[in-house]
Amino acid sequence: MNKLLLAMLLLVSSIIARGQDNITIALERPSKLTGSAGKIFVSFEGQEVSLRNGSSTSINLPLPHPRVIEIKVKGQLYKASYSLHAIPGEVYSFEVGYGFKGVYINLISGNEDLIATSKIADDANYDWKSNLKRGQDGSLKFDAEKIHSSEEIRQEWLRKGGTIGYVSLGAVASYFSMDLEGLDPMNGYGGGLSYHYSWLNLKIPEYKPGLSTWRSFVGGLGFDALIYSTKMTIEEDLFSMKINNFNLTYIITANIGLTLGLGKFRAEDHWVGVAIIAKYRPSLNLFMGTSTIETISSTPYLPSSTTTTNIDPTSSFNLGGVGFDIEFSNYYATMSKLAPKPMLKVSAFVIPPVGDYPLFISIGLGLSIYKR
Repeated sequence: MNKLLLAMLLLVSSIIARGQDNITIALERPSKLTGSAGKIFVSFEGQEVSLRNGSSTSINLPLPHPRVIEIKVKGQLYKASYSLHAIPGEVYSFEVGYGFKGVYINLISGNEDLIATSKIADDANYDWKSNLKRGQDGSLKFDAEKIHSSEEIRQEWLRKGGTIGYVSLGAVASYFSMDLEGLDPMNGYGGGLSYHYSWLNLKIPEYKPGLSTWRSFVGGLGFDALIYSTKMTIEEDLFSMKINNFNLTYIITANIGLTLGLGKFRAEDHWVGVAIIAKYRPSLNLFMGTSTIETISSTPYLPSSTTTTNIDPTSSFNLGGVGFDIEFSNYYATMSKLAPKPMLKVSAFVIPPVGDYPLFISIGLGLSIYKR
């Protein structure tokens, strides 16, 4: 009975939708024992419907631009979603229900826009790309990177707009050792950790004849911690001196930006025009450190001593960091700068102690991802 009713709904909806810039979404929840007592809620384009076990429904709605509809399914503690790349006048039939891993949604019938669907795979290369360079000074530089799978979230956002989160994490560690004339080698290490989170809101350009505008806003906070330490020993006839320095810097940065685009469409997926970009990045810097000098005497006439000097914590607030730019470009090129592709990066750099060059080793890791 339910399947007969669903078939009638699909037939009526397809007649109504044919020839119009609308689509029909039909939802069916088969009668199953698993999760039969709970409702499943399905939401898309500002609408939400609930499905009991063994029920079905059908909804006709105008096709948005861009033609990507995010269908979200929620049931008890489980969630699922489906990104539908719709074609005008098409009827899409979905099955939802409870499976082994929670709620699910599967497309049963209906043709999607294969060009739009495959664009993500064409634009993203999730394989590692590496590069090794040797310098004339004997240095070695190695870089490897690959696009993170959250690039799919970014691509959907570029087509549909709305708000997403951008997370950037980084870590770097370095070590150096250098010979000083008449002194023992000086050793040092340094490193840094960074965490930045931004909220990106995008109102995409509307596909229409004549002028079309779009807007992008970003707001976020970042935190960086930088460590630097050196150790040096001075040997004399009557005493030796060890000098240790340790510095720690914290940087808190705000990131605020607004981009306004004004132009027109040359084709449905090709917007060109001018982008007016305004940026503001104030920062708060905190600095602290210690310096310890230990004197070890080899004669009783010169007593040994240890002196530690603490550098009082200091802070400074930089109100600068204002930027303004006008860029003549297309939509995707501009947004690739404002919202870069998420990447996983690994880097290493080594300078051997040859001639006057010190030994220097640096290793870095970086990760950037997008979150809904």
